[in-house]
Amino acid sequence: MNSPVSNSELPNSFELLDSRIKQWIWASNWTELRDAQALAIPLILDGSDDVIIAATTASGKTEAAFFPILTRLGAPSPQEPLAIYISPLKALINDQWRRLDE
Repeated sequence: MNSPVSNSELPNSFELLDSRIKQWIWASNWTELRDAQALAIPLILDGSDDVIIAATTASGKTEAAFFPILTRLGAPSPQEPLAIYISPLKALINDQWRRLDE
């Protein structure tokens, strides 16, 4: 079992995100990223390893994946970026679409 990570041990993942995502976070009145997000963002942006995000319900797993994926998709790149996101539930997909549409 992994022990909880203290806030002082979390990376400053917010600074790694695309400015448009940061603006969305500010506009949504978030005061901080959740632990799952802060830990996953740098790993996904690095892209050198597969990342599995496992956390409790309502812990921010969707954004933990979406924020860095969207950051990479929005970055200028010599290659076409590609992302495949598989969601287990139609209701979750609809909710994700609504959030992405914002």
